[in-house]
Amino acid sequence: MSLKIERKELYDQVQRAIGHTPLKKLEYIKIPHNNVIFFKEEYRNPTGSHYDREFIRLLRSLEDRELIIPFKTPLVETTTGNAGASFAWLCRVLGYTCKVIIPEDVPSARIAQIKSFGAEVILSPSKQYVKGVIETLRSELRDKNKNKEEYCPNHAADEKYCIEAMKDLGREIVDDISKLNQNRIDYYVSALGNGSSLRGVGEILKNAFSTKIIGVEPLASPSIFIKKFGNEIFYKEYGCDPKFGPHGLLGTGAWGTDFQFPNTRFMQDEIDEIILVTEQQWEEQSKNLADKEYQHVGRTSAACFYAALKAAERVERKAFVLIFYDASWKYLDISNNQNGNRHV
Repeated sequence: MSLKIERKELYDQVQRAIGHTPLKKLEYIKIPHNNVIFFKEEYRNPTGSHYDREFIRLLRSLEDRELIIPFKTPLVETTTGNAGASFAWLCRVLGYTCKVIIPEDVPSARIAQIKSFGAEVILSPSKQYVKGVIETLRSELRDKNKNKEEYCPNHAADEKYCIEAMKDLGREIVDDISKLNQNRIDYYVSALGNGSSLRGVGEILKNAFSTKIIGVEPLASPSIFIKKFGNEIFYKEYGCDPKFGPHGLLGTGAWGTDFQFPNTRFMQDEIDEIILVTEQQWEEQSKNLADKEYQHVGRTSAACFYAALKAAERVERKAFVLIFYDASWKYLDISNNQNGNRHV
């Protein structure tokens, strides 16, 4: 099936507001050995992250295939913040009611943004992270008496439409780089989360420039590092056994569950190196970017920047690119009184 003319026009209108974010070159922070770092300002998308690109593509495909029907099918999604904001906003614009499952201990600015778009927020238990949102989603979908028509787009497991959206991002980077008189990208530095930006952008850059991929994870929860390199390599590099627990790099470093995101698993062999980052390291670079480059970016973006700086110490005259996924305000605690109910 294909969308009706008025729905196609609506999707096209929203699509024009998303993407085509600036690609800039680092100017004021000194990079060692004549290396250069470029960054894509994805926080300039309407809800402040690259997920706007994914959800407009994903929801359009679901509606086109009549898996969801506007003003009729209720939707539900999981998030640690950014995906939920994109989902909630687009549901409101496109005529869908929705619920968003998010850990209750994420920064409250994230919950507030999602609620501002009219979504019902379901808080999964604190200190459970990815495990908590997955189990809460399963419980929500099992309640057939109450939620028999509820549909989950499941962006984190989508291997087609979200990846195509991230390939669009990769193509933009290729076009932008040429406009900056740069003919190659040697390294793509990517946070290791559900794997959509890792895969979509990574595949485009590898095809265009034979770009190497550097993955970034928190030292406090090196999930993909251990899957790829094992405990022995970790011990050799860090002198201790790995630990898995809470950390500040939301969207990365899953712990407490055996669930593997399919796009991350697909790209595991394509990752050339994984750099693990401590809280002190990303906090330092967050301040550095804000005060010297005037880039007030989120924690994961700052962690990727730290990783790029570290990798730049070992090479000469190379070009790095990374994504500034979101802005620093998304990590603010704006309320001391979180609602204790699961549905808020």
